[in-house]
This record gives sequence, structure tokens and C-alpha cells, in this order.
Amino acid sequence: MKIGILQCDDVADELQPEFGNYPAMFERLLGDAASHLEFVTYRAVDGELPKSVDDCDAYITTGSKHGVNDGLAWVDRLEEFVLKLVRAKKKYVGICFGHQVMAKVLGGVVSGRDWGIGMSSNMVDVEKPWMDSSPSKRQKQDVVM
Repeated sequence: MKIGILQCDDVADELQPEFGNYPAMFERLLGDAASHLEFVTYRAVDGELPKSVDDCDAYITTGSKHGVNDGLAWVDRLEEFVLKLVRAKKKYVGICFGHQVMAKVLGGVVSGRDWGIGMSSNMVDVEKPWMDSSPSKRQKQDVVM
């Protein structure tokens, strides 16, 4: 299986010697679980995206210090690509910033506040057809960030 890593930022230089950059982190984490995986990195932060959604079997979007509401051209192009993934029913995982992208392309509203660490209270205001309609989805949820 070929996994496309859509890299949306770089790990801080001072942390890379110990942890590596985002692609290395994902390759190490996923490669340990499934040695048959092949990885290819696209630097979305630099405007590099796959030519086709079919270039890989599945995609992962990394975290980023940027937000989807920052008005950056590369983010707009990434959102267009992720929407193509959704329409093609491709496997896609969004990590942190990638969750923002996913929420926005699926019709959600992404808060304009800066990123942080801690508790966040969230509630589904309007259910969409693709959502699980279990009662717990409608209740206020505390999420650790």
C-alpha cells in the first residue's frame, strides 16, 4: 500500500535531531505496524501535491503551525485536493491541521483562534447525512488538545 504524506509544516529545527521531521515520524510509526507500506512525501506547504488522487492508495495530512483560515494559497490548493479525495472516496487521515482541512471541506466551520494545548468543549449543532446520529454525538464533548 502506498501512503502519500501531505506535509504541511516542518518540525522545529531543534527537535528534528531527536524526533525527525513529520514524514520520518509517520514512516516510523506506521512502518513499525505494517512493514509492507510504501511512503511518498508531498510538501503541500510548498505547493507540492500529487498530480492525481490515484497517485497513492491513502493519504495523511500532517500538522502545521498554520490554520485553514490564514488565507494562504497553498492551503486553498490543499483543500481542493482533499475535496477531490473525499469525492473519490480515498482513504484520508488528517492530523491536527489536517482535521481542520477535513472539517472545512466537509462543510464545517473552523474556529479562527490560535492553536493550543488543553481542554476544548465542542458540540454538534447541525448533523450532516454522513454523521453517526447516536445521542452521544449531539451532546457536548470535552476534547483534550
